[in-house]
Amino acid sequence: MENEIQEIQQNIPDIMNVLANMTEFNYYVLIPFNDAESVQPLVTTNPYKLMDSLNELRGSGGKECPEDSLSAIQKALEISEPESYIFLFTDGNAKYVHQLWTIENLCRETRSQIVIFLTGSCSDRDPGGVGHIDVYYHIARSCSGTVFNIAAVNIRKAFKYIRNIVKTDYNRIVNHEPFAGYKEFNVVRVSNLKTGTYRATARSQGSAYVTFYMRNKLRFEYGFSPMFPNSLKETCLRPMPGRTNYILIALPEIENLKINEALLDFVGSNLTKRVMLYEHPTRKGCYTSSVLLEPGKAFRMTIIGKNITTYSDITGSTIIIQTQNQNIQAKYSSPTSEIIQPDTALIDYETNATLVCKVRGYPKPQIWWEDENRNTLKSEVSA
Repeated sequence: MENEIQEIQQNIPDIMNVLANMTEFNYYVLIPFNDAESVQPLVTTNPYKLMDSLNELRGSGGKECPEDSLSAIQKALEISEPESYIFLFTDGNAKYVHQLWTIENLCRETRSQIVIFLTGSCSDRDPGGVGHIDVYYHIARSCSGTVFNIAAVNIRKAFKYIRNIVKTDYNRIVNHEPFAGYKEFNVVRVSNLKTGTYRATARSQGSAYVTFYMRNKLRFEYGFSPMFPNSLKETCLRPMPGRTNYILIALPEIENLKINEALLDFVGSNLTKRVMLYEHPTRKGCYTSSVLLEPGKAFRMTIIGKNITTYSDITGSTIIIQTQNQNIQAKYSSPTSEIIQPDTALIDYETNATLVCKVRGYPKPQIWWEDENRNTLKSEVSA
């Protein structure tokens, strides 16, 4: 592994320079390992400290095989943040496979991506060595990644690949043809594509392996209301602080799409609130949930969906959302009302109906519904 470590040390500065200018990554983790065990991991917020630690690594031995690589993968998943990128460099088979089930579950829970760069096998340097190589491909399939079987001298190309991967939050990865020991690879990046059908053609003198990385962005509308809403017209873009707010998410009609949850990432802290979303009982394509929000806590909301055919995640995020400021000095405003539900005011005789309206005014107006005989009807007021 000594040659591989030297190649990594020579090429890591380019990656660190890219990461240092990005705000998407909070922590950097390094976990060295050998045939016996993985050592104490380094966790840092400084990418250059990670580079310094990498430069201190030295390879020794090299004849023992297989490697305790799965323990390192499991440790990386356990201590890293959700949706992390994990890159494994190894020149040998995996020593154990009993961690596979745990690793697959951790990948499902964290939605992290694992890419494996394999520069050898036990048969290359230890004909009597045992171990497992197929387990790497199982992990790659379960963890939205792939396996690159490359020569050590081509590790520099691996860093070109890493540089492209970390620049974009890809959420759909498609592999074509099983991997069969290819030693070289190239990265082609196509940007600013318009909606349409595209065809990619790969030509080579021998067998070729192609992986497509795609970014599917989920577009949606949203609103908040202290009462259970039936449409976006009954909501506003800023939630009311200090009380429970209902969230309404409205999606375009997309086949095979299932929405599971929303993540609320609060600005200026490491706090993330996970909110389960449920299908609206009467509105197709709408999802609801409820959440209690504190005053002055700004956040960004990310909706997480899944294509039930490909099992790939699709996400979409809002701009930073501020709660309503209830300390603003308001000016007098005559009340105005707007009936927003139903769309028509014609209601069948002796049938039930629910009417919804929005009222604006200051100070807070008294609101009630009445019939033509001035009988007050039962109603609820949200604020």
